[in-house]
Amino acid sequence: MITETQLILCKSDFELLKRHVQNIRHAATVEGRTAARLAAELEQSNIVEDAQEIPADVIRLYSRVTIDFTEKGQTLHIQLVPPSQANLSQNRISILTPLGMALIGYRQGQTISWEMPAGKKTVYIKEVGNEGV
Repeated sequence: MITETQLILCKSDFELLKRHVQNIRHAATVEGRTAARLAAELEQSNIVEDAQEIPADVIRLYSRVTIDFTEKGQTLHIQLVPPSQANLSQNRISILTPLGMALIGYRQGQTISWEMPAGKKTVYIKEVGNEGV
């Protein structure tokens, strides 16, 4: 079952994403389509001023996340980081990649369907860790 719900974002994550999607959402690429969808979701998102008030199971910048790609049965353990800290060999994924934009603001236990460079993927959010975030 695909779950479409309101994103929960802290103000700083919201501002970062909003600036990024404004720059690329009209591009005729997967990234542009991803940004356009995220822009629409950002308009409906629940913005929380104090990041400490965000529920512990919500994905945000620096969250450690375990996801399952349902079509492949593949599990990934990643951390969402700013673009300058991204490092694939350390499973540190930029918040501004299609996968990062797909996950931000969703919660543990949700299933989402999102356009990725390799086509539309369905992802189950198995675990979210925000210790020390």
